[in-house]
Amino acid sequence: MTLDQGNNSAAAASEPWFSKPNVDVLFYRVNRRPIGGDPSLFDPPPDLLDHLRRVLAVSAPGHSGRKYRRTWQLGSLEFDEQAGTFTGRLGWARSASVLGQVWDSETHEWRDRLVPKDDSAVAPVAFSLNGRILGVLKHPSFTTEAVLDDVLTEILNGGERQMEFPTTSWGVEPLGDQGDFYAWLDSVDQLLLLRLVFERPNPDGEPEFDALFARLDRYEADQIKEEIRARDQTSGLQKEAVKNDPTTKGFLVAALDHAFGRIWAKGKRNGRAATYDQRQRVQRLSIDDVGSDWNTATEAVLDAVSKRGLEHGKTSKRGELLDGSGTTSPL
Repeated sequence: MTLDQGNNSAAAASEPWFSKPNVDVLFYRVNRRPIGGDPSLFDPPPDLLDHLRRVLAVSAPGHSGRKYRRTWQLGSLEFDEQAGTFTGRLGWARSASVLGQVWDSETHEWRDRLVPKDDSAVAPVAFSLNGRILGVLKHPSFTTEAVLDDVLTEILNGGERQMEFPTTSWGVEPLGDQGDFYAWLDSVDQLLLLRLVFERPNPDGEPEFDALFARLDRYEADQIKEEIRARDQTSGLQKEAVKNDPTTKGFLVAALDHAFGRIWAKGKRNGRAATYDQRQRVQRLSIDDVGSDWNTATEAVLDAVSKRGLEHGKTSKRGELLDGSGTTSPL
């Protein structure tokens, strides 16, 4: 290796992981629901941003993994009350032991010994009250995207439990992409199973969900779950029905566009199993250049979240949702 090559390698190693082009921002929605599921007893703080500030000030950790357990923290927070936003960093750390070689000066031998090894990964995050959208810059180690909504939900609920009067069950849930789902649907030869879940939205959420609220209340339920299975495994479900059935379309809009539920589907493509999991196909935006320092990267995530919040408002005005009577109504 030449001196120039060594210098270039050292410079590359010192650059932050996000300095490479085409880094994805993953979009989630922050939901507040009543503890115990009873909306009549739910009286959350009216200022959502201040509520988040107080809960996150406790700095409760989240966890993931079994064999190789990771501890997650959300910190380095900066709140902007006027803009209705906050930024910060989400990361995990792990301490483990690996087999290493150590020198024994008495015997002049190399010996095997377990030595500590620390590992970590951190990514910029941003939140906007507009649409209650949370964006996370996808670190290369975030290979299982479903982990992110789990740990963020755990962090918020851990902080809530330490409040003097806990009121809220927090949920950080992945936004989906209708175009991505329908592209997957068209790509499979047979659709064998479609699982649709609608969960109680925020009581401070959009009024267009009032009919679905009412349906949940009539049943005293906290979620509605529908599972559609193919009668014939060879022909599968009718995919056109998925695209045109009002009830199914209502579920899809609620889950994918608003993160008030989730979609899971199973089919076959060229004789092989193919699945669609909203938690693993989070809505995202690829950014060509987020900059080479933490400030510019964080600003890029905040800008993406703010734009997604504006798009959410437009989608809410033109979409359709189930009105509780088996038909659809404009949002």
